[in-house]
Amino acid sequence: MALLVGAASSPVLGRLGDGPRRHVTLLGGLAVVTAGDVVAALAGNLGVLIVGRGLQGVGLGLVPLVIATARDEVPPAKVAPTIALLSVSAGAGLGAGYPISGLIAGAWGLAGAYWFGALVSGLALACVAAVAPPRAGPW
Repeated sequence: MALLVGAASSPVLGRLGDGPRRHVTLLGGLAVVTAGDVVAALAGNLGVLIVGRGLQGVGLGLVPLVIATARDEVPPAKVAPTIALLSVSAGAGLGAGYPISGLIAGAWGLAGAYWFGALVSGLALACVAAVAPPRAGPW
């Protein structure tokens, strides 16, 4: 479900973030991901868990938006290395996320893994709110 929502949310978030609403789109997307983590952690049945996983999938649609923000906000000489670092970080995060979540779930249960995700996405939300430019882009 998360991959399906991620594939669908990429063009939607890209369009919403293509202009003066990029900061709000980033914050909104991270808020949806954090809410998805909380919903999944509190899920009492499979249906609620699927909804939570779907909300988490919005995070996959944020990657192109973050790369576009870097392209617009980083000094020209550092754009290519920054985008490369973001791309590698996204891939490494996706690759390492499943084993790390498995270890956390083994120690603290499935809800523990989702609470860890809520903590990480909540920290990302706070960092974007504090650091990202309110009107990212050349408008």
